[in-house]
This record gives sequence, structure tokens and C-alpha cells, in this order.
Amino acid sequence: MIKEIEMIKMRKDINYLQDEYGFTHHSLAKICGLASRTIREFMIMNRNLSDKNIYSVKKHLHIIKEQIKEAEKYQPREQNESN
Repeated sequence: MIKEIEMIKMRKDINYLQDEYGFTHHSLAKICGLASRTIREFMIMNRNLSDKNIYSVKKHLHIIKEQIKEAEKYQPREQNESN
């Protein structure tokens, strides 16, 4: 893994989640178990993440993307079909 390349991908993923689904720096930081400042500086100030934080963010972004795919496929059953 080339960490600089991974951080480019993570920034794009975070921007997409913020633009399309309304995630905030704070909510993403909370999901990843990081301080809000870490995500904010990573995104706004273009700072690099530590190896430990890269792993955490990458892992949790993958989980979020999988859950979004699942949610988009979700089809609730109509409850009052007999009425």
C-alpha cells in the first residue's frame, strides 16, 4: 500500500460522503474513533494521517460504503397490502 495514494482515495471518499450523504467531519471522526480535528485537518489543511489512523479511516470508510450499498438496495415491504 502506498499511503499517499490511499490518502488521495480516502479524501475523495470523504468528500463524496459529505456531499451526497451529509456526513460531517465530526460524524466520520466518531465512526473512525478519531478526534474531529484529525479528520478536519486531513481534509481542510491537507495534512497526512499517521499509519494507524490511515488504517482506521480506510477500514471504516469501507464499512460505511458497504452499509450504504446495502441501504440503497433495501426495499421495505408494504405493511397494509390487504387494505
